[in-house]
Amino acid sequence: MILWLITVTLSSYVIKYHLYFIIGTFAIFSIGKKFSNFQPGLILLIFISTFLYYLVPVFFFDIPIAGHTEFVSENLYIKTLGLLVFFFVILNLFLKKRALEKLLIRKSLKKIRSWPIFLFFYLIQILIIASAIIKGSVVIGIEDSYSAYTENIDNQSGTWEYFYLVYMLCFLFSTMRFTKALMIISFILYCYVSITRGYRIQMIQMTILFFILYLDGLFKNMYLVLGLIFGLLSMEVLGVLKMIGGRDTSKIMDTLSGFDNFLLTTQTEVFYSTTAVLGLVEKNVIGLQIQAETFIGFLINIIAPSGLMWNGSRLLDHISKYAGIGGGGYCFGYTYFWMGYLGIILLALYIGWLLNSILSKNNLLLLVIILTISVCPRWFAYEPANYLFRLEIWLVIMYSFILLFLKKPHEQQAPTVNN
Repeated sequence: MILWLITVTLSSYVIKYHLYFIIGTFAIFSIGKKFSNFQPGLILLIFISTFLYYLVPVFFFDIPIAGHTEFVSENLYIKTLGLLVFFFVILNLFLKKRALEKLLIRKSLKKIRSWPIFLFFYLIQILIIASAIIKGSVVIGIEDSYSAYTENIDNQSGTWEYFYLVYMLCFLFSTMRFTKALMIISFILYCYVSITRGYRIQMIQMTILFFILYLDGLFKNMYLVLGLIFGLLSMEVLGVLKMIGGRDTSKIMDTLSGFDNFLLTTQTEVFYSTTAVLGLVEKNVIGLQIQAETFIGFLINIIAPSGLMWNGSRLLDHISKYAGIGGGGYCFGYTYFWMGYLGIILLALYIGWLLNSILSKNNLLLLVIILTISVCPRWFAYEPANYLFRLEIWLVIMYSFILLFLKKPHEQQAPTVNN
């Protein structure tokens, strides 16, 4: 933390970004040691750490972020990089090593025997998948693939990601051995539809959730890391397929080789979006009024569906008027915009508290932790209101309703099935 404070005061751009990468790497490795016996935490860490290391070509080799020039400046870039590293440093300070020792979080969940409830939620899973198949269209292999993808997003209206809640509740009631096979089938169907409809991030999140519920602890950390690296590379290829359409190998290779001249990835797009926010604030284009409106909008959006929100309630509603961006933005970029460094500290405090609570015996809290880790690709880089809070609130409501329905569920608890 002291070295970060010293780095902020330096004037040399080159020295500052070198030190920021060193500090960020140190914080990431420190968090990694705390997560060494908690594989879901490692998955979370590896994903968010890519948002630092994908910037190496930008800072060390001056490779531009494709399509964006308005807010390309050393001052803004170094400030955004500093905020990213500050988040890692503060999160590391809030995480407790003693709370993260040798735990399979899925084994801590208390399962409940109720075949009717399992069947009810499983049927909802099938209905959601069937709806996505009927409403959506395949994007891989067609020319206008990106337009088809955006149309798919509009048609599914967010229900595709509420699938996670139903899947988790199904798992809680899957106390018979054959139910595991049913859960694997619905997982495979979800991933297939996600790949063919262009829902790349949703497939990643579903895979993380499936890993936590069924595979956690079955692989050594080294194999887990190698698998994650392979998965990230595969997602880049899927992203290219979604953009260019068709299956022409030469076109795919041409697009990938173009990354020598520019970077077009989720990580760099999110970096630039946050940079654009800082630039517009610096130019006094967005000020106190927009800060107040979007913060109130954020609080309301935690409860109200996005479809009911007014135009201007989200920060991106304003940014897109003044700057060309790829979408998204760091979660701490939002909180910094509203509350400065205090916003980043409060965000890291909340995430740290959740992760420090994995030894809890409270089923509901454990489910919230699992969901939060599973949807980290969304809340870290896109939309904190929907994915860091509202999904979790709906999980709490649904689980609490089930408990009321069962009256005394723990008296009916079934033995945990070997997952």
